[in-house]
Amino acid sequence: MKEKILRSLITMLLLLYCMKPSAQTITIDGIDYKIHSRDNECIVTKKNTGQYSGNLVIKEKIDYEGIFYPVTSIESDAFYRCTELRSISIPNSVNRIGRFAFYGCSRLTTITIPNSVNTIGESAFFECTGLSSITIGNSISYIGNYAFAGLRRLTSIYIDDIEAWCNILFSNNLSNPLSSADSIYINGENITDIIIPNGVKSIGNYAFYGCDALTSVTIPNSLTNIGESAFAYCDGLTSISIPNSVVNIEDDAFKGCHYLENVTIGISVENIGMSAFENCNKLSTINSLNPTPPALDVFCFSDGIKSKCDVFIPNGCLNKYMESDWKNFFSKIKETSSTKIDNILSDNAATTLGAFYDLLGNRRTFPVRGINITNGRKIIFK
Repeated sequence: MKEKILRSLITMLLLLYCMKPSAQTITIDGIDYKIHSRDNECIVTKKNTGQYSGNLVIKEKIDYEGIFYPVTSIESDAFYRCTELRSISIPNSVNRIGRFAFYGCSRLTTITIPNSVNTIGESAFFECTGLSSITIGNSISYIGNYAFAGLRRLTSIYIDDIEAWCNILFSNNLSNPLSSADSIYINGENITDIIIPNGVKSIGNYAFYGCDALTSVTIPNSLTNIGESAFAYCDGLTSISIPNSVVNIEDDAFKGCHYLENVTIGISVENIGMSAFENCNKLSTINSLNPTPPALDVFCFSDGIKSKCDVFIPNGCLNKYMESDWKNFFSKIKETSSTKIDNILSDNAATTLGAFYDLLGNRRTFPVRGINITNGRKIIFK
């Protein structure tokens, strides 16, 4: 009998526990938080009545019934169309910003996304038309579609880790705020010449899409892949040197770089994707260092440069290139000797020539004493 009563009590207690709400919503300093006691976490949720407004600070942790719960995420739609929200402070405990979280918050002028955040959902900051600057932490791994679309006043992006930036998975071009911004700041310094650090193996899709502020990019010999649309529509670029370590140049990688004139393609490049250099109509010189012609996908280069662009290839490889798709894109394919020196010049002649490269295809800001490559020729500066 006692055993039956004990079992009944245990069953009732279990039922009561299961019936207890798994989430409680409380309001602190004007912000609604949802406490998930079972998961030991707290999330910022949509306001129960009315809309958020003014200047708000999200707490890092919430004390509820004597237990502290870390604030780990901002719920989808949490601040949706809160047009009177003027500023928001996000703590370093938040790791996720949900879909449409700040959609249409037109009064926000700046936003700082802390290092703790790793995911930004679809359309999270869509149509935040007042945003002029965004600081993005170095732990972001994924940004959803259109997360930063419609930012008409955006001028500046602040980051502190270029390697982390190259590893972000951007869903499309409008998930990258650089597509709208005028300037990129790295560790507080306005940068126009980006140096990708050695050790980076891949530049992600859309990584620098539409970043007109870029005037040059230095790519390390550790890199093997340049992602889809990685440098598309970077109108500040006039030359690019793709190092010998790179194997693949993905679709649209440099599409629409309207002022790109000189390209060096490293010796290991095997594939150049669809439209990779489409609408780069000012291309005048291409140095392809691979004795085996890299495979070219459709629309890889624009028809308008076929008779204008000089393509320089290794000595003894002309037949291979003329038997490949390269002949469909270019009519001026020429061999360069690995030993021939075309000229010997003094330093003051450098300003009359184009971009300079070393024998490995790495771009130089200025020629150095010794052998330099420019416009497909080997020049010795003395």
